[in-house]
Amino acid sequence: MIEYILVYDPKWMKPEDTVFGLAGRKIRQSVCMPSSSGYVGSVNEAAYHATGHVLIVIADDIWPAQGWDAELSNRIVDLAPLGKEFAIWVNNGGTAERRAAASKTIMEMPVVSRSRVERLGYLYYPGYKSMYADNDLAAHCLLDAAEGRCSLIRLEEPVFPHLHPVNDPSIPMDAAYQWQNRPQAYADGRKLFEARKAAKFTDVQIPVVSSKRRLAFCVAGQTFSLPWVARWTALIELGQQYDIGIVFAYGQTNVYHMRIGMARNVLRMDPVPSYVLWLDDDQLVEPQHVLQLIADLDEHPEIDMVAGWTVTGTDSYDTAPAISCGLAGNKIAFAKDLMEGPDDLVPVLYTGFPLVLMRYSLLVEMGAEAFWPHGDNDLGTDLPEGEDVAFCLEARDYSKKVCVDRRVGPLPHLKLRDIAAGVLG
Repeated sequence: MIEYILVYDPKWMKPEDTVFGLAGRKIRQSVCMPSSSGYVGSVNEAAYHATGHVLIVIADDIWPAQGWDAELSNRIVDLAPLGKEFAIWVNNGGTAERRAAASKTIMEMPVVSRSRVERLGYLYYPGYKSMYADNDLAAHCLLDAAEGRCSLIRLEEPVFPHLHPVNDPSIPMDAAYQWQNRPQAYADGRKLFEARKAAKFTDVQIPVVSSKRRLAFCVAGQTFSLPWVARWTALIELGQQYDIGIVFAYGQTNVYHMRIGMARNVLRMDPVPSYVLWLDDDQLVEPQHVLQLIADLDEHPEIDMVAGWTVTGTDSYDTAPAISCGLAGNKIAFAKDLMEGPDDLVPVLYTGFPLVLMRYSLLVEMGAEAFWPHGDNDLGTDLPEGEDVAFCLEARDYSKKVCVDRRVGPLPHLKLRDIAAGVLG
């Protein structure tokens, strides 16, 4: 007999929304259990209530062929050592590149013996919220198999396609996917996974950054296009969707005085923000870009400021599009320069401020006047460097680390010259 247990989050679905297709099967028990504990908590909750000898976790985006349960049951009888702990690594399809990577690093559809869950006390390590729990399971099973505690079986047939937007970009990223796949979830999971591997998958505790952070949004400019306003509305909704507190400062005068004035406003805020976000009125930014920058600073305490990047200046530089940052030792960086190298976070000499996230503590230490350009002109005009470059160069004098996240770009930049040059595609 086969036991079916459905665990669902009432925030995303109702039990009647799910169709099993179990006609003709012998069902011992079917339990629908609401859970708001996230994916990992839900799976562990179902495993606790299960009574079978083999536990199979199928998410609502796994689409096996007709008769999958009977065929998998037959293969388990053929392959699994009777009465011993085992795990089965099934084929989840996807692109060739994705499959090659997943076959070494991730169990997207866990099949494990009940004895394993009883020995460990969980199916997924309960320290995870979502991301990297399945990487942990795979790596833990590999270690246990190497040390003789668990048999690990790879099963290529039947294929259990994983219809996830990562595998197929044509699949829409709905609200549930967005929540599970937000950059902060990856950052938290990756940190725990590395600690677990170092401890050979014993229980570990890592400092957890609270999801509640207060952001100061500093918006520079005065001519806001409709596309910009649409994205601004989505950014404000971040505060509701992701428990981010938002404060606001706005400037529209001379760019130097504007930056300094907004910085002074931020420094007077009470309670103080965790991070300060700078956004220009000609830069189109999506919520996921901001979430990625938040995750960058959360995960890398050694970085003081991180930026997205935008292509600009195509009417001035004919060799390659210049980007809004300079790599160490260069005054101008080009897109090809930024894309070279293995790391997503690239240290830079300076960055423009179309999209920048900095630590509030950095602004406190340097002061609002750090935006004043180096030079003799007290009016702050007609100087060789702008207020953004001046801030970054002074930050280097303070031994601060400024990075560009090359995953956050190229961002559409609403300069008339760049629109005319086709930079926006």
